Amino acid sequence: MKFLKHLVSAILIAASIAILAWLVVSWVDVLMHNDPITGDKQYMPGNAIVLMVELAE
Repeated sequence: MKFLKHLVSAILIAASIAILAWLVVSWVDVLMHNDPITGDKQYMPGNAIVLMVELAE
């Protein structure tokens, strides 16, 4: 039981870190492609910020 608890805890921590990294990379991608001078809006596929905005519309 203790092993299972540690395994589930490790999986949740790894998933949380992966989601946080995805959000940070997506935010940096939005900042890089959304400036007024060279704002080409060519975001990476699977950009979390763009997906959340599309879901909200």
